[in-house]
This record gives sequence, C-alpha cells and structure tokens, in this order.
Amino acid sequence: MKKYITVLMILVLAACQGKLQEEAEEATVSPANLLSLSDDQIDLAGIVSGKLEEKELSDVLNCNGYVRVPPRGQVTVSLPVEAYVREINFHWGEKVTKGDLLAVMEHPDFLKLQQEFIQTGNNLVLLKEDLERQEALARENAASKKSLMRARTSYENTLARHTSLREQLRLLGLNPETINVNSLQSRINIHAPISGYISHHDIKIGELMHEGDPIVELVDIARLNLHLVVYGKDISRIQQGQQVEFTTEAQDKLYHGVIHAKGKAIDPGNRSVDVHAHITDPDANLLSGMYVKAQVLIGSSKVYAIPETGVVSEGGQSYLFINKGNGFSKTAIETGLQKDGFVEILSPESLLGKNIVLAGAYYLNAEMTLEEE
Repeated sequence: MKKYITVLMILVLAACQGKLQEEAEEATVSPANLLSLSDDQIDLAGIVSGKLEEKELSDVLNCNGYVRVPPRGQVTVSLPVEAYVREINFHWGEKVTKGDLLAVMEHPDFLKLQQEFIQTGNNLVLLKEDLERQEALARENAASKKSLMRARTSYENTLARHTSLREQLRLLGLNPETINVNSLQSRINIHAPISGYISHHDIKIGELMHEGDPIVELVDIARLNLHLVVYGKDISRIQQGQQVEFTTEAQDKLYHGVIHAKGKAIDPGNRSVDVHAHITDPDANLLSGMYVKAQVLIGSSKVYAIPETGVVSEGGQSYLFINKGNGFSKTAIETGLQKDGFVEILSPESLLGKNIVLAGAYYLNAEMTLEEE
C-alpha cells in the first residue's frame, strides 16, 4: 500500500512540474510575440478592434477586354449619286441628334431628276387615259389587240420609270409629293440618321463626292458594348443577365454593364471564350477599342469578413492582428472574396469571439517589423 502511495505522489509531482514548466515557457514566449502600445499611440494610429462578424459579399470573376461598337451602332452617311459639298455643319467629335443638318450638297443632276419625275408624272396621266380608251374600244371590238397592247406597255413602262424616280428622290431626302415646277432645287440637305458622335469625316467645301463616298461616320455610344475574354475553365460561371463593373485604361471611373451573350467555342490559342456585355451607363469618355478591367458579379454569399484595413500581406501570406488587451499578436490567415472594402476570412473558427483589429493593421505591422529589427 505504501508503495502505491509513493508512485501516486511521484505522478502528481511530475504533472504539476510539467504544468509549471508550460506556464513558465508561455510567460517567456508570449511577450516576444506581442506588440504593446500606449493608449495615445492606439488613438493616434486610428486602431479599431471588434468581433469577427458575418457579411454578405459578392463573388466576382475578374477578366479583361475592350470597348467595341456593334455594327448597328455605327453608321456611314453617303450619297447614291455624285455631288459637290456646299456646306458642312459639324465638327469631328461633336454630338449630334437624329435629324440634325450635317451638310448641304449640290449638283445639276438633282434638277434633271426632278424634271424627269414631273414629266413622267404628266405622261402617266395621258397614257392612262389612252389605255382606258383602248380598253373601251376593245370591249366593243372597235380597236385591234395590237393597239391595246401598245397602250398598256407604254403606260406600264412609264409607271415603272416614275416609281423608280420617286424612290431615287426619297433616297436623296426629297419629298416626291411636294415636287412641282415651282419647287425644283439643285441642293439637298444631309441629315443625321441616328443620334451619336461624329467619329470620322474627310470632306471639304467645294469637293466633288462620288457615288458611295463616305460623307461622315456616326457612332451611337448608347449601343457601345464590352468584348470580354474569359478563360474556358470559368465560362460555366458566366450567365446572361449578370452585372458587370469595369474601369478603362484612361480613367478610374467605375462603369456598369450586363452580360448579353457568351461564345460557343474556345479559342485554341489562349483557351478563352468571348463574352459580350451591354454598357448601361456609357458616356463620351468611352471610346471604341479602349482596354478595360472588368469584374463579373457571379452572386453573393454570407461569409465572415473584416475591413481591408485589418489585413496585411507579406510574401504572398495574409495576416491580421488580435487585440489581447496587453498587446497585439499577429496571426496568419487564408482569405477569400474581396469586395466593397471587405475581405473574407476562410476557416474563421479559431478567431470567433476574439477581439480582432479592424483598422490600423498596416501601422501595427510596421511597428512590429521595427521591433524585430
């Protein structure tokens, strides 16, 4: 019995000695890992502490691309006939509204076209009367079929020519219904077919523009869209209707868009897929061909997160600080989503309930680095 009591006392003493040794080691090591600051230093550095809380963050997909103008957003204005430039009422880069007067063109052929239109119209009246007379005579067997066919052919040929002239006048911007011998004009007005900006022109007063020569090019910025490049491994995350945020190479302004369509083939060169998005807030600062950095908002989820001001990075590793009351300790963490100034903390179980530094992490890291040196 005495032997068992002796063994038990030895075990108890060994356990107590181990605990005392651990406490001694902790008391020795902890101060070396803690950064102590005075209250004045904490206030001056703007250090704020709080508990780790859940926050709803958006999951995003980062990608690059450029601004482009779709075919229906770019218009080239030209004439179907040749004409001289008499007036120019626009400047490069100027905004115009649909219907605005862009230029005035002149050519003698405009007069000839109107003259022939009036003449064929007058001839139609006579030819129609002759055709009706021949039809009446034919019903009474008083006229030959040849005369009737000749009258019908003359009428239909003239009608076809008159209809063609009518459409040619419409193409020139002239109203056939108002043309008469007292309203003939050698000049025509060129109006903007859409609202937009003047993107290109190369004409001069007095210059002869040939058939089909471009007078001016217009870009409708309301139709600007994004051409984004998404890697094939991520394309399944892209869906029509998702929101897009992007900035351009020229400015930091944040623009917005909506995913419209995604390609159906992977580029064998860079293993990417083309994605198109409509820009919802375009302005005159967006130019076709501008490179952009974009974020596609995939969705949102509730995660544990702290402000970016509470996280520092060193050598590819992220850290945060814990306020232990008698000092601040530095802890390595794994981060996830980063959005709206917050950073997701992965595997946060060990941090729940602790007093986390939410602002001032960079100051603490700098002070701790100085002490280590």
